Amino acid sequence: MNKTVKFVLYFFASLFIIYLILLIPFETSPELNIPVHKKFEWNQDSYFKLLESEFKKNRNLDCSKEDTIIKQKLDYLNNLLDSSYKSEKNILHPFYDTLLLGYFNVSTFIPVCDRHLSDYLQLGMKLRNVVKDKSVYLDIKNPEIRNRIYKLLYGIRAANEEVLLQLPEEKSPKFIRVNPDESVIPSVKIMDNIIRSGDILISRGGAPVSALISRGNDYPGNFSHCAILYVDEKTHQPYIIESHIERGVTISSIDEYLKDKKLRIMVLRLRSDLDEIKNNPMLPHLAAKNIFETASQKHIPYDFSLNFNNPEKMFCSEVIYIAYKSQNIQLWDAMTYISDPGTIDWLSSFGVTNFYTHEPADLEYDPRVNVISEWRDRNELLKDHIHNAVTDALLDEANKGRKLDYSFYMLPIARVIKLYSMILNLFGKEGTIPEGLSPESALKSETYKKYHSEISESVTGEVEKFISQNNYTPPYWELYNISKNKTEEYFLNK
Repeated sequence: MNKTVKFVLYFFASLFIIYLILLIPFETSPELNIPVHKKFEWNQDSYFKLLESEFKKNRNLDCSKEDTIIKQKLDYLNNLLDSSYKSEKNILHPFYDTLLLGYFNVSTFIPVCDRHLSDYLQLGMKLRNVVKDKSVYLDIKNPEIRNRIYKLLYGIRAANEEVLLQLPEEKSPKFIRVNPDESVIPSVKIMDNIIRSGDILISRGGAPVSALISRGNDYPGNFSHCAILYVDEKTHQPYIIESHIERGVTISSIDEYLKDKKLRIMVLRLRSDLDEIKNNPMLPHLAAKNIFETASQKHIPYDFSLNFNNPEKMFCSEVIYIAYKSQNIQLWDAMTYISDPGTIDWLSSFGVTNFYTHEPADLEYDPRVNVISEWRDRNELLKDHIHNAVTDALLDEANKGRKLDYSFYMLPIARVIKLYSMILNLFGKEGTIPEGLSPESALKSETYKKYHSEISESVTGEVEKFISQNNYTPPYWELYNISKNKTEEYFLNK
């Protein structure tokens, strides 16, 4: 046997031995911080089906004849709301159930008689403001109060979106603007909205993991990412500070921020009537400036564990939390709870160890922030709802015991890619596998993306059939049933 043949044999034998060594599992089981909590459940399936039936019946109405009735319904709810400002009724009072159910009921008329859409959406904003104003004086850590605030605020948005999805794109407004007020804080115009330094932008990404972040929660939400705006008081140059899974904490331009796929964006701002803001109107700007300077001085990796008390690594919500904590404002009174065993199992596969934490969707319910504006595109909104429904169906599978697995023979390849990614990270570059994410977690993440993408494609096809056959967009409960059936079918055929 000549030297060349020997060399080739030894080379491939060495590669094979290295491959076998890299197959050895190194994963440990980290300690998990799991809350004792009960997931919110609507338990109103029959009522939602009744609303759908009412909507189908109302499609045959003559709007010119029903105009007065619809206006009376809206006026009645507006009068009730006006009385609530003077009332000392606690938010737990059945009065607020009456308001929400009335809002749900009138929503079945609006897609048919859309001339009332603007008044209907204004009513929703007014109801949201009442709930937010009342919540300032309540202990949102009380589960009963937290459930009620979630039910009211989430219910308002859900009703609005069911209406918007029944309308053609040209009649569905992209922006909803709320609560304008005067301020000395530096500001900038973004998408025709005046946004101020210190404002918080929460959004929903288009990736499967974004849906998991927003839905994998005891209070399933609609948002998966948050960022903070900083406007330099001298140059008026705007910057977005945020933390990405792939890059850690970054400082971006407005264009760079908007370039990332977003299905919806909502702007939150600290209430102007807070004592801290009255004493120092520039406080939000100072919070943004503090985190801007911190992010400018050093690289801060992404925190996959979701530990909001470790400033050496930061996940997206932690950027906001740390910014305002520097000014003695602790946001997220409405903490994130994740208690479903299956959800915990899947999220821990990606390195999450803290399930009592801060997630973007829950900041909306914090009594100290108000909604300033909200953007959502009608077509992206349907995609958002489909992604949510598929995620909910997948988490049902997780809670039945389904694991996120990966092909074991891919582990050595993933470990080599991880090594290469770590070298790139040393030179300040982005690797294929993000900093802080193990090769095993990266493979499980790919498995989840595959599940979600393939099922979403199948569900989208069924939704198109539903629209063609029924001439209306399936409401969320129908989307969930379609997703549940397609998910069960998907795993049955695997």
